[in-house]
Amino acid sequence: MLSKLLVASVAALVLCPFIGTGQQLSRLDYELYAEIIRSESPPTAKAVVVIRELVAEGESRIVDSAIRERDENVLALLSWGVPLKPAVLDSSSLQAFTSYFGRSGADAQINNQPSFSPSAYVISKRKFNDFFKNDALRGWKRFHKAFPLADEVFEFSRIGYSKHLDKAVVYRAIRRNELNGNGMLLLLEKTSDNRWSVIHRFTLWIN
Repeated sequence: MLSKLLVASVAALVLCPFIGTGQQLSRLDYELYAEIIRSESPPTAKAVVVIRELVAEGESRIVDSAIRERDENVLALLSWGVPLKPAVLDSSSLQAFTSYFGRSGADAQINNQPSFSPSAYVISKRKFNDFFKNDALRGWKRFHKAFPLADEVFEFSRIGYSKHLDKAVVYRAIRRNELNGNGMLLLLEKTSDNRWSVIHRFTLWIN
């Protein structure tokens, strides 16, 4: 099944544009980040912290290799048993994956946006790391003292889009206290009501 889907999508991959690699983040980018924050925060959350700098992560290269090599075992392992539906590897999804893995390494930053809900404190990676300097065990206590309303810390990468902007791929990390976090490569799809919805997750790390 996987092989058939990949073969059928070769032409689409060749024509795929690399969207979203400029320096400035677009309104579409912010809408997608906002939807992830909204959907992955507890209903009672009052605020979150978002790292300003976008991360140029490398862990997801294993997904890229598995797709290229048609390695169903690796993709299943990273999916934690969730079946790979046809939509995960159709032509538009593969366009988004190709765009993501071919994205520019140019730096970009997230600015504080009123559309984030729950509200977000946008801070630098350096400021976040400073909480854990010298005494990592007390880092989260210092963090929660500075941001008493925030339960989670989000970190994002650049976004890869499909040709028609109906699919997107992005890396998302969430950290909650010492041993409660994970990093995932998310595949999202535009719904009929013009909102983003996660349709598959590849787990890259967990603690």
